[in-house]
Amino acid sequence: MEVGFVAFRIQVRRGTAAEWFDENPILLEGELALEKDTRKFKIGNGSDDWRTLLYATQGETGEKGDTGDSLQFTWDGTLLGVKTDSDDSYSYANLKGEVGNTGASIIEAGFVENNIVFTKDDGGKVVLTNAKATLKGDKGDEGKKGDKGDKGDKGDKGDKGDKGDKGDKGDEGEKGDSGLYVGSVQPEEINVLWYDPSDNLGVVRK
Repeated sequence: MEVGFVAFRIQVRRGTAAEWFDENPILLEGELALEKDTRKFKIGNGSDDWRTLLYATQGETGEKGDTGDSLQFTWDGTLLGVKTDSDDSYSYANLKGEVGNTGASIIEAGFVENNIVFTKDDGGKVVLTNAKATLKGDKGDEGKKGDKGDKGDKGDKGDKGDKGDKGDKGDEGEKGDSGLYVGSVQPEEINVLWYDPSDNLGVVRK
């Protein structure tokens, strides 16, 4: 009996590590899944999701190790001392650096428009732009009230005011006493003193 062979090509599930993490699927038992960017893969067990499932090359998580000694620090000037809980003494390291070169001194300063220009003794210049505007200090406290000043001179006489409105008409007065009537015609009123200037006798009649 002649035996024949059939060629098969198999592709496994694949995706980037981030895609697998976001999707977090539960692989079938024996199902293979590949991370394309890390070249690591996992084999499903039918129960654990992707994030819980270990990589095929990853062993089980080992037991927690013993707690290590903690570090203790101390300062002595520029010396840093370090030791562990099991050490009897500190080991010191000098953190002081070498002395730097002396910098140039400022020998002159002045304003150029809104800028402050510093001149150094080595000929160099340092310019602070718009520094004049930023040098304004905070507003000071309010000063004490000054003494009362002397009395001022008398002012000029003011202009004459406008004429006031006409007042209301007053009440009618009482009737006065009878007066003397002068004329050549006898008055109609009764009990009025009457003097007729044409009368040569000059008599005042009533």
